[in-house]
Amino acid sequence: MVLASDAASTQRSGPLAGLRVLDITRQIAGPYCTKLLADYGADVVKIEQPDIGDPSRHMPPFFHDDPNPEGSLHFLYLNTNKRSITLDLESEQGRQAFLDLARDADIVVENFQPGTIDELGIGWDTLHALNPRLILTSISNFGQTGPYRDLPAGELVEYAMSGMMAVSGREDLSPLKHGLSQAQYGGGAYAAWTTTMLAFAQSTGAPGQWIDVSIQAVLASELTANEAAYAWIGGVQGRRAPAGDGTGNGLSNIIPCADGYVIVQHRNTEPWSSVVNLLREPALDDERFQTNDGRAQNAEALYSILLKALSARTKLDLVDDAAVHRVLMGIVQDPKDMLNCPQLAARKYWVDVEHPVTGTMKFPGAPVVMPGAPWSIRRHAPLLGEHTDEVLKQGWSSRPAPAPVSKPAGGLPLTGIRVLDLSSVVAMPYTGGMLTDLGAEVIKIEALQRTDSSRSNANGMLPDNQSTREPWNVVAGFSVINRGKRDITINMTEERGREVFRELVKHADIVVENYTARVMRAWNLDYEYLKAINPDIIMVSNTGFGHDSPWESYPAQGTSLEATTGIAHFSGYLNGRPWTVGASYPDYISMWHTLFAIGSALRRRTLTGQGDWIDLGMYQANASLLGEALLDYIANGRLGGRLGNRDHLGAVQGCYRTQGTDRWMVVSAQSDEQWRALCGVLGSGAWGSNGAPSTLAAARDRHDEVDRVLEAWAVARTREAAVDEMRAAGLPSGPVNDVRDLFLDPQLLHRGFYELVDHDPSTGVGRRPLIGRAFQTSDTQFRILRPAPTLGEANEYVLKDLLGMSDERFNALVEAEITGRRTPLDVPMQGVPLEKLQAAGRYKLMDPEYRNRLGNAPEPV
Repeated sequence: MVLASDAASTQRSGPLAGLRVLDITRQIAGPYCTKLLADYGADVVKIEQPDIGDPSRHMPPFFHDDPNPEGSLHFLYLNTNKRSITLDLESEQGRQAFLDLARDADIVVENFQPGTIDELGIGWDTLHALNPRLILTSISNFGQTGPYRDLPAGELVEYAMSGMMAVSGREDLSPLKHGLSQAQYGGGAYAAWTTTMLAFAQSTGAPGQWIDVSIQAVLASELTANEAAYAWIGGVQGRRAPAGDGTGNGLSNIIPCADGYVIVQHRNTEPWSSVVNLLREPALDDERFQTNDGRAQNAEALYSILLKALSARTKLDLVDDAAVHRVLMGIVQDPKDMLNCPQLAARKYWVDVEHPVTGTMKFPGAPVVMPGAPWSIRRHAPLLGEHTDEVLKQGWSSRPAPAPVSKPAGGLPLTGIRVLDLSSVVAMPYTGGMLTDLGAEVIKIEALQRTDSSRSNANGMLPDNQSTREPWNVVAGFSVINRGKRDITINMTEERGREVFRELVKHADIVVENYTARVMRAWNLDYEYLKAINPDIIMVSNTGFGHDSPWESYPAQGTSLEATTGIAHFSGYLNGRPWTVGASYPDYISMWHTLFAIGSALRRRTLTGQGDWIDLGMYQANASLLGEALLDYIANGRLGGRLGNRDHLGAVQGCYRTQGTDRWMVVSAQSDEQWRALCGVLGSGAWGSNGAPSTLAAARDRHDEVDRVLEAWAVARTREAAVDEMRAAGLPSGPVNDVRDLFLDPQLLHRGFYELVDHDPSTGVGRRPLIGRAFQTSDTQFRILRPAPTLGEANEYVLKDLLGMSDERFNALVEAEITGRRTPLDVPMQGVPLEKLQAAGRYKLMDPEYRNRLGNAPEPV
């Protein structure tokens, strides 16, 4: 039953209004998860340790550099809209007070070391017996089970062991992590979306579950193309050459311009002349640069010409002009640029927040825009224990009684949900693929005349490099991110095709699209139109910059956005130029936030009967992961910069070469105790006459010397031996895994992260391991339900069975090529010689034993 009071409440306070959350998280990953829940309407009660509080209260930077625990910019950003109470969970009184609140809560979120909540007497078994509706979300480095469960880790170790560092940086230098705390923020966003999906199920009568999120696996989930390349052809991607990018087009490196840095990219769908015309440089029109191979083979010459062409142009001039010429262009923005960015201003991204310590201060705003029940900051981050008396005496805020448990355990949360997926490339197709894992029926809609562009990226990615007459059905990246879907073809540029789509909308719950902002409006298929067809439809519109804004039509993709969103400003070698990682990072961050918004909108629809429009600009979603750095500029005028693999929060750490070809390890000392342990491993003789620094602070002051000592120590050992010595001393340490290592990683294997999927026999893809999910739950055994679809395979099922279309109408649409299936090629597409791929820098090595390693070797004849 839909209650009027529910509808009014969610309109006022966000899509998660009425949701009760107990937050016992600390530092970054957990608090970012609960910040998303709180900022979109949930009542979040943060439980902190008496006197000390959340350790993030003591993390720099601080407002006006005053180390006041009420002025940590980390804490102030990550804890908006929460109420703070203090409880000693190690005491019986504190434990009982927690359980009293949990009895009427919907969600508990924690990120202690695995096993801690059981030791405190507030683990899953206790909570589930107390409150069968309750969802418990646990976030940890490696997950709650497995051989690495109890290993100490942190940002650097997570990046190394996830595979992300192995493809990031220059091939002649060490692997490189992102700046700041991106692994923590990404883990928090991932935990938030899994939580809202189960909160939706909870609102329909499903019992609670324990969600177990691994940050290592979250990062590994962001390497879809890299991992698919190994599963399909045994390619192991390395890091970029100093000039060129190793992807075959000679572009994509960050390049200086008149007032900073930009990144120029060329799409195969646009002529090379568009770049020539944008940069007004005749030398670029040379025949050497007309093809991808030519640009890759002449990367240094191309780079030199680009340097000259860009040297007199400013960032904003370039990005505006690039939009006219339809060239992908990213501009590296620092916090000052972002605070003054006309795009963010038009989207009303910056909001004023008043706090007793800071006064009124600008804060980053909504990562996702949901007009029907918008994001808001209703209260500043709490003072320590500010609401203890209020919460313990009065309990939770009132709300209508929630749905009782009425469904059996173990069901898929999105069973019965139908999604129309108009998207292409990475972020939204992968969103749709993940929805299928959760039980939704996702109908992918393409056109014979223009398929998802990821189907056409077959160069070097055919299964086992074998020739095929239907390359569009076998491409690696498409197969990973579009798993589980149905596929139909509709030419949406024709009115008869749009009419079929409108009929489908009547039978759908969600529509997902990532066209540029003008397209759906031009077709009269924007949210207001679809809402008139289906009043409770949820529509997701994903663009680079968001609708109704000056940059809404600007072309964008992950790599260009990594520059524009600010993260590249903080990423790169120490005091070097900005850098982007070797994966389309912003696509995945946008995906996690989109899934969060979908789960929130579904829950709201259950309670109110109202759909919503999810207007996701990837720029905003990714900028929201820089909160404390943006506030540091606003409060202290500090722009920040690049630290390489060093830690902005004070640890002493790095990445060091070991024996073997391109084998590396990382280690981090995060306290005086760990620093002493590290010195014990290195031995007193390693330091010469100066002796070892006696404290972590002293080691930070001598970081260059520390690096030299660790470099000499590590290079004398194998990677495995070096890591084992460090771990034996209790230090956060790990190998820098490449993609081959990932498929054999004991922790990922234990958690079933990769799933062997049998593909349609007609395609010849066979059995391949695909990325699963970075979470597990206590009752539901999630899995990939079916392989990615072949083009148009569900035309008859959807158009005839679902819509009831007559044979006559269906055949007429086939005749007009508004629907149909592609005819196989007369001449098979040939695989690219593997040695050519390696020589071009696409891969650092080709592993001939990849199928045997993966367990998908063909049966012997």
